[in-house]
Amino acid sequence: MKGKIRDTVSKWWVLVLVATLALSLTSCGKKRSSWLTSGGGYECDGSMGYFGVSTVPYGQGLYQVRLVVFQPDEEGDIVSVTLTDSYSGAYRNLINGLVLQSNKDIVVGVITEDELATYDTISITPAFEGVWANQVADKYNDCELPYGY
Repeated sequence: MKGKIRDTVSKWWVLVLVATLALSLTSCGKKRSSWLTSGGGYECDGSMGYFGVSTVPYGQGLYQVRLVVFQPDEEGDIVSVTLTDSYSGAYRNLINGLVLQSNKDIVVGVITEDELATYDTISITPAFEGVWANQVADKYNDCELPYGY
């Protein structure tokens, strides 16, 4: 009798564990996939974490640049978010000193339509002092900048 009870309890624990894991994975997946299907923008993964990037019209010829922090490499990392042009090397720092927290949607700056046409990448690096182009980042994400959604 003890053997049957022990086997039943063991099977239930495994079932509960599998169900819990499945539910936690599907809820994260739904958030990310609903963000993409709603025209959210692009997702990118790198050594700073897993992010979403979007540009949202914000008045006449202006766009909000939004960063969705799905999962930072380390909660509380302090980062810089910079627009870059991969062809010319031009850049514009949007924010320096942003603290990363999971599941946050953050407006990191407002840009013009000309800037949206000029810059093609968002670079997420550790916060820095001095000139952005001179930093040597050991961790970074380079995300494609979506052209207006």
